[in-house]
Amino acid sequence: MILATTGLSSLSDTAREVDHAFYLIGVASAIMMAMIVLFVLYCIVKFRRSTTPTASQFHGNSVVEIICLIVPTTIVMWMFWVGFKPFHTMRTPPKDAKIIEVTGMQWNWSFYYPDYDVTDSKLTLKGGEPVKFLMRSKDNDVLHSLYLPDFRLKEDCMPGKTTTMWLQPDMPTTNERPTYNVFCAEFCGKDHAAMITTATILTPDEYDQWVAAKIADKNKPVVLDVAMNPESQDILDRKAETLYKTHCISCHGANGQGQIETAIPNARNFTTLADWKQGSKLTDIFNTLGSGVAGTQMASYSHLPAWDRFALMHYVASFYKGDRPEYTKEDLALIQEKWLNQQDGPKKTIPVDDAIEAMIQDAQVSKLN
Repeated sequence: MILATTGLSSLSDTAREVDHAFYLIGVASAIMMAMIVLFVLYCIVKFRRSTTPTASQFHGNSVVEIICLIVPTTIVMWMFWVGFKPFHTMRTPPKDAKIIEVTGMQWNWSFYYPDYDVTDSKLTLKGGEPVKFLMRSKDNDVLHSLYLPDFRLKEDCMPGKTTTMWLQPDMPTTNERPTYNVFCAEFCGKDHAAMITTATILTPDEYDQWVAAKIADKNKPVVLDVAMNPESQDILDRKAETLYKTHCISCHGANGQGQIETAIPNARNFTTLADWKQGSKLTDIFNTLGSGVAGTQMASYSHLPAWDRFALMHYVASFYKGDRPEYTKEDLALIQEKWLNQQDGPKKTIPVDDAIEAMIQDAQVSKLN
C-alpha cells in the first residue's frame, strides 16, 4: 500500500476513511487508465495502415454515445461520493468536542487548552476524545497551515480570521507513546522548513497527569532571588537553550546577533546594549518577553510559564559579555506586581456530586440567614 510505505500511521477513523477513498479512487483510476491504454494499443494494431489502408467513414451511433455519456458520468459521481463522505466527516465536528486554540507564528506553533488555561509548543491529545481546533495566525504575522499527516488533516491559519478542523485520535493500544510530526504546509518565510513540532496521544489517565503537571508548572511560585540567579537549579532545570531554539533562534540567530546573522529586519542584536527599545537590564528583558514590542515581530511570550521566561531572560543576557546595567529593587517590585501576582495557583477541583451537595448546603444556609 502506498501510504503504508511512507511510514505514516492512520491515527483516527477519519484518517482511515481518507485512506479508503484514496485507495478506491486510485485503483479505479488505474483500472480505467489500463483499459484506455489497452484499447488504444488494440486500435493501433487492428487498424494499422498495412491492414487497413483505407479508413471507413461512419457517422453517429446512439448506443455508443449513450454509453460514453452514462458510464463516465456514473464513475465521476461515484468518485465524488467516495471523496465527499470523509470530507463531510472532517467538516462536521461533534458538539461535545474539546477546544484547542492553535496559533501559528514565524516560526513555531502554540497550542492553548482553554479548559485548563495552559499553553504548550507541542500538541498533546487524549485518546478517544474529539478535539476541535480554533486556528489563526498572529495579527501581524503571515499565512500558515497546520498539517497533521498521520491524521490526514491540513487547514490554513490566517491573521484576523479563525479557521477550524477537528479530529478524534485512537486510544493508545501499547505502552509506547510515539510522537508524530506536525508541519506548516504553507510557505511562510525563511525558516518555514523548521516550523515543525510534535503530537502525542495519551490515555485518559496519562492525559490527566499531563494536565496536572502543566498546571502545576505554570503556577509554580516564583522566588525572585532564585529566579534572578542564572546558576540556581530552578533556572538550570528549565533548559533555556532548548527554549531559545524553540522561540527565538529564527529571528535572533544561534549567536544572538539578530539581523546581522539572520537577515530578519530590525531583529535585536543581543551581543550589544545599543538601541534596546525597552531597556537592557535583566528586568527589562523579562518585561519584553512578557509584553513583546509593539509594531515589531517581537511577540509576547506571556503564555510561557514565568520560570521559562526567567530562564530565557538569562540566556538572552548571556550573549552580551560586558557589564550590564544593574536592576533595582523597584524593578523587581514592578515584575512582582505586573507578572507574578497574577498567579493564582492550581484551581481545586471536586467531583460533580460533591459540588452539587455543596451548592445545596449553601442554599440552605442562605435561607436560614
